[in-house]
Amino acid sequence: MRKNNHYLIPTLLLTALAGAGLVHVREAAAAPAQNAQSTPAVAPPAPAGNSEAKSNEAKSNKADVDEQIFTDFKVWSKSYAKALGPAEKTALEAEGLALAVRRSEAMLRLIAFDPKRALLLAAPPRARQELPTAIAAHVEVHLSGRGEFAVIVIDDIDPQTKLWKSRVKRSIVLGGKSYHASVYGRRLGVTTKKRMAAHGIVLGRYMAIHESPVRRLAPDAAIPPEMPIGNPDKLCPICGADAARGLAVDVGGVLYYLDTEEDIKKFAARIEAQEDIIDPDATGL
Repeated sequence: MRKNNHYLIPTLLLTALAGAGLVHVREAAAAPAQNAQSTPAVAPPAPAGNSEAKSNEAKSNKADVDEQIFTDFKVWSKSYAKALGPAEKTALEAEGLALAVRRSEAMLRLIAFDPKRALLLAAPPRARQELPTAIAAHVEVHLSGRGEFAVIVIDDIDPQTKLWKSRVKRSIVLGGKSYHASVYGRRLGVTTKKRMAAHGIVLGRYMAIHESPVRRLAPDAAIPPEMPIGNPDKLCPICGADAARGLAVDVGGVLYYLDTEEDIKKFAARIEAQEDIIDPDATGL
């Protein structure tokens, strides 16, 4: 009996691409109801493709967001912090909630279309702790860790023009949760990684990821006592000097001590060089 092997070559090709950290899927456009996915109440439109995504930084305010809402919320937050007594704070909460909702809508669009700008406008990590629970729920969370970063290139057929149109879908799993990932800069070229070090902000199921795997910690930053240390001997991994009183950085949720700013740059460059390899097992450290 003759075997039907007409699916063999595409399957082998997809397997090979996946092994290299590249997955390319070609599919025809389907009805929206058939492909519907659960999304937050306010979901940003997905960017249209890799070539468009790479030009994001060259376009001013591509997300079409009125950034005044970020200033308005910051002003309200200061007023709330200065309010005397529970009654005065309660009187401000309705306004704060309305501002927070509008701000979250703007932030979601920035995360989708301009993640670099979203990171610049993000509230400080401690800001949520000072807000009422209902309002804090609409403010982004800072997140750092190592997780599976997946990159899929999808070809769709436009039902009207019948032409193929490519788009890039990125996701990352951190802390057991999966997020739609938005990147910029050098990370637009990073392929699938099983354990990529990432830090950024999360709002709902959307994450803006910083282009650098290294996050510099402020001298007065509160470091959780349970945070693992990558160099417990406190010797700088670049120059070998005692860095106990030096500079602290976070790489994928792991603390490292380095001696100088130049050492941080070299440390980041070392990790990035490994991360840029087309290999899902390349972790950078």
